[in-house]
Amino acid sequence: MKSLLVALLLAAAAAPAFAQAPADSLDSFLKGLADSTDVSYGTQSVTFDTTGLDTLALNALSRPPALPRRSPGAAFFPLLGFHRAEGWIVGAGARVGSRAAGWLEPSGTYSFSNEQARYAFGWRRTLLYDGPRLRRTLVERGRINPGTTRLDVELRYARESLPFAPEHATPRIGNPDAFLTGNTSSSLYYRRGFEGSLTLWKGDWRFEGGVRDAKEDRMPLVNDFALFTHSENIPANVQAGTDDYTEPFGSIGWVRTDLEAGALAEFRGGGGDRWRARGVLAKALRFGAPLKAYAQVEYGAAAANAPIQRTFWIGGPRAVPTLVMDSGGGDHMLLGKLEFIEAHDVLKATGLPHPDWLVLQPLFGVRGGAAWDRGENALFATPPSEAWAGSAYGGLAFRLGIPEPDVFLRMFVAFPIGPNAGQTTFRVMLRAPFDLLGPL
Repeated sequence: MKSLLVALLLAAAAAPAFAQAPADSLDSFLKGLADSTDVSYGTQSVTFDTTGLDTLALNALSRPPALPRRSPGAAFFPLLGFHRAEGWIVGAGARVGSRAAGWLEPSGTYSFSNEQARYAFGWRRTLLYDGPRLRRTLVERGRINPGTTRLDVELRYARESLPFAPEHATPRIGNPDAFLTGNTSSSLYYRRGFEGSLTLWKGDWRFEGGVRDAKEDRMPLVNDFALFTHSENIPANVQAGTDDYTEPFGSIGWVRTDLEAGALAEFRGGGGDRWRARGVLAKALRFGAPLKAYAQVEYGAAAANAPIQRTFWIGGPRAVPTLVMDSGGGDHMLLGKLEFIEAHDVLKATGLPHPDWLVLQPLFGVRGGAAWDRGENALFATPPSEAWAGSAYGGLAFRLGIPEPDVFLRMFVAFPIGPNAGQTTFRVMLRAPFDLLGPL
């Protein structure tokens, strides 16, 4: 017995020691995800890429993962919002179909203050696809994807409320600003009509063309409630012009993820008193390892006698943030944006305790532009000096990474530049750096 006890003690001493497993935590899980990005996608991250998402954004297109080919046949989602021209908005949408038959996309909402329904019926089918097979390739709308060719046809009939200057407007559904302050949600107008389009994605390019037949009309202010603003300070809903037209429309878009550059040109017809054109150039620039800049330039022109809903505005969070959305309008517009994001973690630099995944980066930038009435049909025009307005801003950015890898949550204070540039404003935005391009 004594010899057996001695043998057991010697075996225990010779066995390897196992350290106690650390406790599970959300911090360690999220940090592991960030640290594993280079392992999964290659060691192409730069110093600026603090969370690995620059590499993810680049490789998600060029080296997509092999996912199951079967796509879901149906999806349903709620719609909820508030606007001073509609009141509370409640509804739902759906997507049903298959790759062979195409996808039906019906949606409907009811606005309680103006007691009106809005609805849309869309059908979309991919006629041609050549590229990597992804689980949701033909379910979702196409995006520019190097090495991919895709052709979609889409038909749509809708009775809907649309924002003025849609390239600068905040989302109508799900946007809380109208309910909280009543100021930042853009004015709406009514449109009912049909449109059909073809869209081709080819490598770095997207080509779209179609025709639309529609009627447009004004929408009155029906709800002047805001949680933090007296009803007397709620601005009126801008009144659209009544219009009935048939028009061609089209666009050409280009994106290079490796160059971090993009461009867009779009046009609407409808005759000599209705046409509208717009173009955007965007480029990311690096200043050393820790500093990155996003530059965007936008130009727009419309017919001199075009309805007001086709003109341009430079106010709002996506343009000059110190101006309210429905200000600075005209038949021509020029806007420039230069935004800098620094890579270092502010919370870590200050020594404040925080989760590893919460990386708040310094953010600062300048925006300036002009919207003016030329008074005659001209595609190109020079803005008058008195039309310029701008703002400078600074704050923090958090790279949320959803629904797209390059989406930032921005929190900043903006200061006016110039006598007609509005007032100091605090903004919270969820935007991709090249927000003027839109999804391409």
